[in-house]
Amino acid sequence: MNETSTEVGRYPGVTVGSVAAFIQASVNITDNWSVDGGYRYQYMNNKIDDFVDYKIQKNIAQGTGTSADAVPGGETNYSVGLFNLGTVYRLTAESQVWANFSQGFDLPDPAKYYGQGTYDAADANGHYKLNNSINVADSKLSGIKTNSYEIGFRTEQDALSFQTAAYFSESDKSVKYNKTTLLIEDVDNKKRVYGAEALVSYWVTDNLQVGASGHYVVSELETDGQWDDLGAEEASASKASSWVGWYGSDLSLKVQSQTMFDYEDADENELVGYTVFDLLGSYELPVGSIGFGVQNLFDKDYTTAWGQRAQIFYAAHYDAAAYDYKGRGRTYTLNYQVKY
Repeated sequence: MNETSTEVGRYPGVTVGSVAAFIQASVNITDNWSVDGGYRYQYMNNKIDDFVDYKIQKNIAQGTGTSADAVPGGETNYSVGLFNLGTVYRLTAESQVWANFSQGFDLPDPAKYYGQGTYDAADANGHYKLNNSINVADSKLSGIKTNSYEIGFRTEQDALSFQTAAYFSESDKSVKYNKTTLLIEDVDNKKRVYGAEALVSYWVTDNLQVGASGHYVVSELETDGQWDDLGAEEASASKASSWVGWYGSDLSLKVQSQTMFDYEDADENELVGYTVFDLLGSYELPVGSIGFGVQNLFDKDYTTAWGQRAQIFYAAHYDAAAYDYKGRGRTYTLNYQVKY
């Protein structure tokens, strides 16, 4: 039987409170042009408990000390105003263009920021004295404000459907993690993400449809006035998909592909892309329908994006193989459903 030897805390206790108020309005400038916008005010309060750095807790648990000063806790307050503005213009009954601006606010996890301290060696009584710390009073955790912009176009032309958009977002700060402690080291450098996406589908016949979509994305971090590729452990890779579908009165079949493209950051860390195919189908019965499918149709052997990111992020702790999370192999599915 296993017995608990000792317990140590990993993060300080945090109590989070938030209240927000918003107003949103929409107006039709003309029959074809509409504009909407709004404002949101948000107030947040964090209460952080006193906390002994977990490394010192481990030392005490192992018998190399008896007590330690706690990193002081306290309270932090945040208030922020956020705007959004959007417009849609109808070129024709089938086609539209749009543009949007929005602001967002995010607060990194305070439990992974506060409670860190550096200590002197244990004294003759086994007590660790705190000589420097990340505490609430001296180092308030910065919030992150993001401005996002988007423009797009969509149209429906008989058998053809097409939609595309370009976007740009910039955050005034970004989170930097210490890969050894896995705690937040700093919230400082600007980050920007921009790209374009598109989706197109076409009915070749009344029953046969083909389509494709793509998303090209660039993620960058500003360091010393220079923009570099965001680390592979955080960045999103570009993606694409395609499909061919047959839709009959009773039977529907669809073969689709999903592709993640390669990504390499400024430190030459890589995400290796892959493509998987799926077969999906359904058949209508007198009562209900049967759904069936084969996911990862060709039994592709690949490591998921998270598995690859984890190998980079946790490299200081264990061998990379421990985080080699493989994608699911060929998987068969069968279900029955009745709508009522």
